[in-house]
Amino acid sequence: MDCGRDIDGAAEAWGLLRSGDVEGAADLVGRWQEPEDGDLTGVPAPDVCLAQAHIALVEGAYASAISCAMTALGIMGAAAGDADGELEELARSFQLIIAAAGDGTAGLAGKRLASFASPDDAKRASGTYSGLSTRLYLTRPIPPAWKADLIKHFALCAVACDTALMEMCKKHGSVFSRLRRRKKDEVEHVPVAQPLPRFEVAGDVREACWDALAGR
Repeated sequence: MDCGRDIDGAAEAWGLLRSGDVEGAADLVGRWQEPEDGDLTGVPAPDVCLAQAHIALVEGAYASAISCAMTALGIMGAAAGDADGELEELARSFQLIIAAAGDGTAGLAGKRLASFASPDDAKRASGTYSGLSTRLYLTRPIPPAWKADLIKHFALCAVACDTALMEMCKKHGSVFSRLRRRKKDEVEHVPVAQPLPRFEVAGDVREACWDALAGR
């Protein structure tokens, strides 16, 4: 593939995406398609994958965004030799995609607090984060250096959700005496928020390169 064309196309799609033209961006780079039967030969270049992951993220297709990013990281990891600044830059961007899509999958997209309307919501979110942490750990092609921080991050997010759940249960327990006289179909929601860990990376990300290309 023409790497120059790939990065130029991704940069153009990024510009369209930031302007709100999701369909225009998708027309340029396409949408993420799951590899069939584990065949990775049709997976596009990393820049294109990153643009596709951003499109999936904007559209709320969080599972696709995660799959795209993890697949790309695995392919990059298998091909990586010595330290490569360009790959590291791309890897940081994919890590941020996975973190954001993880929040979306847990129902906490863009939120700073783990706040839930019901204990079941908190349990589902905790299970989602724990599952992502385990999934990353078991995805061997991704180098440990590219997933260790994410594994820890998702584990901490699960703890925040579990803490919110425990606090919620305490709050519900304290009001049970007042609920006894109410009608059985009445429900009292006691939202309890916990700080949601934020995932950050140290170093340049690929989108900065795209911005520079767009402004040349």
